[in-house]
Amino acid sequence: MGAPFRHTLLLVEDSQDVRELMSEIFQEYGLRVIAAVDGLDALAKIENNVPDVVLTDLRMPNMTGLELARHLRAHPVFFDIPIAVLSSIVPENLSTATEIDVFIRKPCSVDYLVKTINQMLLNVLNGIHAQRRQAARRALN
Repeated sequence: MGAPFRHTLLLVEDSQDVRELMSEIFQEYGLRVIAAVDGLDALAKIENNVPDVVLTDLRMPNMTGLELARHLRAHPVFFDIPIAVLSSIVPENLSTATEIDVFIRKPCSVDYLVKTINQMLLNVLNGIHAQRRQAARRALN
């Protein structure tokens, strides 16, 4: 039996092949992965399993990655979870999308993807993420 997972990643991806591959990769790097097929599925799955970080595709059926991010930011428990969006398409409103913390353009290397998620987790552990979220909230008011 391997070591217990220390951190949980919510992976939201509508492509089954990509979702399974990315789940395997992140599990190999020691993350517990909650996999969801779209934003609605993600919201249902995290009610009893709060993730440490979210990695979501942008374009998905039922609820997009940005819609998911807006729901999470409005939720009293999930509002401060770091969110990364992974997409081949850069959204028009990316510069004003304060709901997301990191945008990762597809295609990207596995190394870059893992390093980015690890940096997001380190930011949470070091309190940097909370400072950035507070600054974003102040900017909106």
